[in-house]
Amino acid sequence: PAAAQEDDQPAARTVNVELILDASGSMAADVGGGETRMEAAKRVMNDVIDALPEREGVNVGFRVYGHEGDNTEAGREVSCASSDLLVPIEGVNKDALREQVATFEPTGWTPIAESLRRAGEDFQGRTGESITNAIVLVTDGEETCGGDPCAVAASLAQGETAVTTHVVGFALTQQQAELVSCIAEQGGGLNLSAANAQE
Repeated sequence: PAAAQEDDQPAARTVNVELILDASGSMAADVGGGETRMEAAKRVMNDVIDALPEREGVNVGFRVYGHEGDNTEAGREVSCASSDLLVPIEGVNKDALREQVATFEPTGWTPIAESLRRAGEDFQGRTGESITNAIVLVTDGEETCGGDPCAVAASLAQGETAVTTHVVGFALTQQQAELVSCIAEQGGGLNLSAANAQE
């Protein structure tokens, strides 16, 4: 009976989400329909933000990577270390989220694995049966900083905070598509591949 009573209160469930945007230089490429990957990614992010429920127990943060340095060899070190949580995973501040999404343009290299690793740290201490932790990674699926995003996604899924990684991929090549699908598979999440902007 006590357990049954708890089931009657789904509102007690806590959902923590971290949106991660790829601001690497390759996001400047066209996805078709006269839209760049970055424009399509921002549109997807804003759609996600619009749909977020604003209720107690929903917490949504925002992280960006590849937004520093540039995508030359000289800019690589700075760029590969650039991954910042700009909106904390506390409540739902749609204005702050939209503002951050609008800020970035395609810039540098692509530290996907490092960003997932740091995102995992953002969820630390958020454990428990009624807690769901999820990452929504919007990327064109190319790790250019030498990391292994699949392995990191797997360790997050199996770790104490049990973070699920969903990927919205603008993956154009077979290799990029494979990486995106591997991250989602290992991360226990959905692979929402956007072959073109409309999709």
